Parts: sequence; C-alpha cells; structure tokens
Amino acid sequence: TINSIMPEALGSFTIPGALHKQFKEQLENIIDTAPEKFRQNREMLTRTKQIHICNERTQNVLLDFKLSKLKSILSSATLNFIRKMGFISNEIIIHDAWLNKYNNEGSLPYHIHANSFISGTYFVNFDPKINSQLGFLNDRVKNAHARVPMIEIDRDDNVQTPWNIQEYLAGCEEGTVLLWKSHLIHGFTTPDKGENNRLTLSFNAIPRVCSQGDQFSFS
Repeated sequence: TINSIMPEALGSFTIPGALHKQFKEQLENIIDTAPEKFRQNREMLTRTKQIHICNERTQNVLLDFKLSKLKSILSSATLNFIRKMGFISNEIIIHDAWLNKYNNEGSLPYHIHANSFISGTYFVNFDPKINSQLGFLNDRVKNAHARVPMIEIDRDDNVQTPWNIQEYLAGCEEGTVLLWKSHLIHGFTTPDKGENNRLTLSFNAIPRVCSQGDQFSFS
C-alpha cells in the first residue's frame, strides 16, 4: 500500500463574467496609461515587450490605483482559502500586487515568493490556446530548484504517479484566480507559444496576526 501524505493545496475560483469584464477594462487601462514611475523597465522586458506595473517594493496596484472592489474580493477569497486549509486567521493583508503583460517570447522563470504566506494570480486576459498555463514544479523531483541537497534518480516515463510528476499545469481560463502557499515553485516557459496579450495580476498576502501558541507571534 502507498499512501499520499502532506499534499499541497491549490485554490481556484472564477470571478463572474460581468464583474470580470469591469475589472479587465480597468486593468487594461492601467497597463496603457500608468505613469512611468509605476513601470518596471529592463532591457529584457523591452526586448520581449513585457510590461510590469507596480513591481517595486513600495508599490501595490490595488492601492495605488484604488481598486478597492477587486482588493476586497481577493482578500476574502484568500482568507477563505486559509480557513479551508484548516488554519486560523481573521484578517489578511495583500502587501504586494502587480500587473504583468507578456507578448512575443515572454516567460516567467520558475521561482518562489519570499516574505509571504499566500500568493495568487488573477488571469485577466488569457487564452489557453495561445497563452501558457502557470506551472508548479515538484521540488522533490526537480533537484535544480530544491532548497536542500537531495538524491535524484531517473523517472520511469511509462509510470505516471503523484510522486514522480515533475510539473503540474493549473489549467486556467480567463477570469480564474489561483491561490497557493508562497513557497511553491511556479512559473512558465513558452517554447511553442507567443504569449500575445497575456495579462495577469499577481499578489502576495500574509495574515495580519501570525502566531503559533502564546510565544511565537507578530502582527
């Protein structure tokens, strides 16, 4: 007998059509008109026509552009996700939020988010036929991204199991919001896709009070 132990949680919900359309119009307008101070400019981004808005430490697209309704929805969903996983939290803070737009050969190198408990991505403009799904790497199999030394042996490609899978693709549609614990390795590469007009809003959240018993806590 083989039992699966300590699985990871991946939350997903869809913002209703009319509300999603409203948010999409607002966010596309921000991409087009945001002042230069909110834009992250790097040679790689310019070459691949990537646009990042509010990607600096002191910026937050939900606050800087007064997206209070969207912020409320994402906050409520994140709090609900935490509670459904079996943890206690009465309030969360979305301390980072930024927009990513990809064209041409855009990609998102696999990475984790530090100084965060829950991370999320809202797929604002996204067509699964031409845009890459967000992938999550199994750090127990992919040693290149592991944070501790480990033994690595060849996988049997003829035997697919939950334990030898290298990557999980989320399978999102436009309007989907994904939620996960921030230590999970995620990203996407685009060997066959152009990523035209792929627009997402990503965010990091942490409980306002982080505590474990009566000793170890901060707020």
